Amino acid sequence: MKFSLFRIIILLVFIFPVSAKATGFLWMKSDSVSKDTTTFVSPFEEDNQRCFKCHGQAKYHYTNEALGKEVKALMCSERIIRKNEFYRSNHKSFSCTDCHSAGYVNFPHPGELRMEPKMNCIDCHSGDNRAL
Repeated sequence: MKFSLFRIIILLVFIFPVSAKATGFLWMKSDSVSKDTTTFVSPFEEDNQRCFKCHGQAKYHYTNEALGKEVKALMCSERIIRKNEFYRSNHKSFSCTDCHSAGYVNFPHPGELRMEPKMNCIDCHSGDNRAL
């Protein structure tokens, strides 16, 4: 009897709370989603939204007026910028064109822009030891 009671106690104390937390059962809530409590609004939010329309998701589409057809494509993974993550970062008060060429405001982007040198962290943070 003692051995069975011990097993029941172990189940209740250790296993049940773990499974309850994983399923969000009872009083426990999953902490996988953190709430953003900031009220910051970027002065460039409207301008940046033009970029996030395509670069904020895995798939994008637009109408190419020169060709007269709808273009649908997958965004290259290294060009996807999650809007929520961007506005929680240190760069939240920046415009996309602070680091990228002003020519990117034209859409579809001119092909020659891909040949321009890209900005990287070291361009602004060369004296910052944390950036390295």
